[in-house]
Amino acid sequence: MKKQLTSLSLLVCLISGMPIFSQDCPVPAAGTYLNGNNIRALIRCGGSLFFDGNDAQFQVPVPGPTHTIFAQGLWLGAVDPAGNLKLAAQTYGLNSGRSDFYPGPLDEEGGTTAENCRNWDRVWSVGRYQIEAHLQDFADNGLIDNPIPEIMGWPGKGNPHFAGIYGFGLPPAEEGLAPFFDQNGDGVYDPMAGDYPMIKQSAVLPEQITWSIFNDAGGIHTQSQGNPLQVEVHLTTWAFNCSDNPQLNNTIFTSYKVINRGIEPLDSMQLALWTDFDLGCHTDDFFGSAPELNSFFVYNQDNEDDLNCPSGVNG
Repeated sequence: MKKQLTSLSLLVCLISGMPIFSQDCPVPAAGTYLNGNNIRALIRCGGSLFFDGNDAQFQVPVPGPTHTIFAQGLWLGAVDPAGNLKLAAQTYGLNSGRSDFYPGPLDEEGGTTAENCRNWDRVWSVGRYQIEAHLQDFADNGLIDNPIPEIMGWPGKGNPHFAGIYGFGLPPAEEGLAPFFDQNGDGVYDPMAGDYPMIKQSAVLPEQITWSIFNDAGGIHTQSQGNPLQVEVHLTTWAFNCSDNPQLNNTIFTSYKVINRGIEPLDSMQLALWTDFDLGCHTDDFFGSAPELNSFFVYNQDNEDDLNCPSGVNG
């Protein structure tokens, strides 16, 4: 793997080993809620989703007390030319300040700085109503008369307004950054020219879109103790609000773009989503998979979910 990777498979090992280098980046802290339909889910910068360090944050349906996922973490593994295993694998570490991932992009040699990590410890979020208002503003005279901060500061490739808003610049990003609709096809995100945040594979505006960027080279892998891959990860999440479509109204989408920023190629890349489900009581959750659908799922052991969990709390 030298550029973007899109394979999804199961990685089932954790290894011990000291990283070969480290920076002084802080553990990711930023997060926002994806709250566009019947699901309210915490999206964090840094490979950990649906978990605030203590409690589950995947609420469904909203409003309601049920959280069907306790935590989810990104796992990445690959082999370098010498045959050494590289690993980044997030689980519950945020509750004790442990992380394999750090905020922000990497430079062309796979490095970063603590300042860079602090700058990028953010999760950008934009709503459908903001995008629609932006489109209406542009449609009446071909100009943006009322700039919307979430649209103007969206980290799309080449955004000329980004540095003025945040005080630091965008990386060159040949592979792109946050997704957007390019009104004039010039490859640059310019909201004043009518560009707007958008999921490229969708013909319909999502109710909400979030985006963040992080890496595994900003510090020691204190979660897995694995050696870093020197990869940069772009996470996009989105949700549709479709009252006439129960499936979509109870679904969120996540997309990971993984880019090798190291000077060495990586082989046999594996990507997995480690997930701790809480389908009611956590003691009787079973797991299954449907390889033909590239899917996995959770179900209860029997028809009667345990009413009295050992902790006294049902998911």
